[in-house]
Amino acid sequence: PANIFVAGFIGSPSMNFVEAEIVESGAGTAVSVGGTELALALQVAGGGARSGGRVLLGFRPEHLGWRRSEEGAPGNLQARVKLIEHIEPEAYVSASLLDPTIVVRTADELVGGNAEDKTGLAGEDARLLTLRVSTDEVPDRGEVVDLVIEPDRVHLFDIATGDGLGG
Repeated sequence: PANIFVAGFIGSPSMNFVEAEIVESGAGTAVSVGGTELALALQVAGGGARSGGRVLLGFRPEHLGWRRSEEGAPGNLQARVKLIEHIEPEAYVSASLLDPTIVVRTADELVGGNAEDKTGLAGEDARLLTLRVSTDEVPDRGEVVDLVIEPDRVHLFDIATGDGLGG
């Protein structure tokens, strides 16, 4: 997508956005999300796309998977399943990231206008992500899971301008 507006308002449910940092990686471009490093399968250019630069990492709910949590395993994005909505043959799963340093953003707040007020949300509820999974592969409500982002299906955006950085 050319920018956050397009990425956030095309498709349902909306794209997930988290703040990330570009990091050096022997394998190419990578981002760090709350200490978890994710190698990317895309080229980035401009804006904050240099090592140490802050970016927004965007990914669609269908490109976010899960697996049973490996307690204490380093480098895992752990989340607690809060809500499951079955819409056969799929289910939408809302999961809250456990790491309090990770900042989750919404398309509304990123493009201005109808900014979502998160001041009333406490702790995990301010860090909700949406997954779209098969109804055959639904975690249990309340379960802690490891989230798996498909690295070849992510998008990077300039955190200041909202412009897409991928190529």
